[in-house]
Amino acid sequence: MDTENELASDIIALKRESAEFREVEDHFFQTLSRKYYQINRVYRVQNLNQWTTFEKKRNEMKSRLGEEFHEEQLFHGTPDFETVFCICNQSFDCRVSGVHGTLYGDGAYFSKSASYGNNFTQESAANQQRFMFRGSVLVGRFTKGSEGLRRPPALADRHRLLYDSVVDDPRSPSIFVIFQNDQAYPKHLIEY
Repeated sequence: MDTENELASDIIALKRESAEFREVEDHFFQTLSRKYYQINRVYRVQNLNQWTTFEKKRNEMKSRLGEEFHEEQLFHGTPDFETVFCICNQSFDCRVSGVHGTLYGDGAYFSKSASYGNNFTQESAANQQRFMFRGSVLVGRFTKGSEGLRRPPALADRHRLLYDSVVDDPRSPSIFVIFQNDQAYPKHLIEY
């Protein structure tokens, strides 16, 4: 990975034989075939400012939600290295939605499936590599999303409180949309 530009984060290449690498690799290949794809590198993204903000949000949500607190390890495909650079430095930006549609709302999209995230990647012209993030996402309480949502809807029984995220299918969600940047942390970058 070309990192000529200064990063506000450290990008640590994981050793292929490490448990952390294998765990990310196993998750990635649950929905993508090893026959067609090969992971070249997995990087751990370490950005203290982002992590501190994420941890603060995580603690607030855990306190507020108790047993309803949910955190997921989800995939987010990126089209180019410029986007990778921005996410590593500034995290996921919920304001930059709509490039690939906003079927479930105007937020940052994540998926349980690497194959879905792969749809939003592009091979770089220089070395034919693709990039995908595997992030920690605070999904909390969720409901079905819809086009045009700019924030999660209100809880049915509590009009002043909002859901934390929206999904494609509340009974069996595979796509999650968040509307606050501090609800996700770009934990791993997969180069494949």
